[in-house]
Amino acid sequence: MPTHGFATWKNESFDLVLAIDYNVSGTRLVTGSADHKIQVFDVNERGKLCLIDRWTAHNASISAVKWNGPGMGQVIGSVAEDMKFKLWQEDLTQAPHSGRRFRCIYSQSPRSRQPYVSLDFKIIGSETFIALATRDGIISLLEPIDPDNLASWKEVEQFYAWQKPGLTRGEETNFKLSFHPDKLPCFNATTAGLSKNALSLAVASMDSVRVYRAEKAGTGDYHFEQVATLACHEGLVRDVAWAPGSARGSDWIASSCADGYVRIFELSTPHDHDFSSLSMHEPSSTAQTGASQTAASRNTVSGISTAVAGMARAKGQSGQGDHGGQVKHEVKMLAELQHDNVWDINWIPNTSMLVSGGDDGQIRMWKASMDGEWVEFAELGSRSRRT
Repeated sequence: MPTHGFATWKNESFDLVLAIDYNVSGTRLVTGSADHKIQVFDVNERGKLCLIDRWTAHNASISAVKWNGPGMGQVIGSVAEDMKFKLWQEDLTQAPHSGRRFRCIYSQSPRSRQPYVSLDFKIIGSETFIALATRDGIISLLEPIDPDNLASWKEVEQFYAWQKPGLTRGEETNFKLSFHPDKLPCFNATTAGLSKNALSLAVASMDSVRVYRAEKAGTGDYHFEQVATLACHEGLVRDVAWAPGSARGSDWIASSCADGYVRIFELSTPHDHDFSSLSMHEPSSTAQTGASQTAASRNTVSGISTAVAGMARAKGQSGQGDHGGQVKHEVKMLAELQHDNVWDINWIPNTSMLVSGGDDGQIRMWKASMDGEWVEFAELGSRSRRT
């Protein structure tokens, strides 16, 4: 991509583009449109997007597309109004622009009579997880039967993200999903007792955002428990995005709402451990004592790791079989930013900057100032703002 500024490219779709996603490295782009087609673009040596392939992926409008995480090849997930969730894997033996470059390796329909509307991937080491949401608020967690083969999956968890199951005729709903994007939970969450292999999921559920945690039980299954609710929205929540940055000490979750505001929340896990009291090693009084301490330190874990392990033992935790609901969570709203009817929000990778796009035709970028106040620092419009 260009080193600065923005790039444009010709849209080959015959209808509206309804979904878009970059891969982890930002070198590939996938779009899904109302004409039932998926397009994949690559970034060439000059930073321009070049069409690799375009094919009919569904029999109805495509609601969402998503690249999987690194380590499992080039795989795309898609959901559409034809009641299907599909996985597409790139076949390098097929020529570009052939319509066969990506082949469907898995397809699934929801149990309910409502289509899937959102999906997200989560990668933990060699394990891959997929979360799916239907229009009536049923959330499903999928796990491959064989971690090295994404062609067969099993459903390990399913729950309602809405207190009112079922839909009335003509009722508008909205459900969106966002996994915690980092490999490990934030440091304070694991210190408070959350397993490092826990799954964390934010769900935009009608007029609120619900946060769920799940840890692997002794049977190997996951069970989600709601740990927090991000409230104060005055309309349907259109999108939700969990910010990267496990080293921050707390989690940031952004939401966009039909009431014209983008909100940023801090999710913290308070604990009573004071790391300032930790001593990594004691000063030695003699060279012999220092040498013995140096040798012993080779087989000794850090003070932080010892503290975490000690807290787990004190609580009778083994790291498996417990759930994130046992960890105390607190929610604080950091910012309420005005942007008309935002449909899409995303955190910029490796930064603490948020991007929002709304019905005003503007793309706005937000970040926290030195005093902690969130401000708009850039804006891009497809058309001039009306006066």
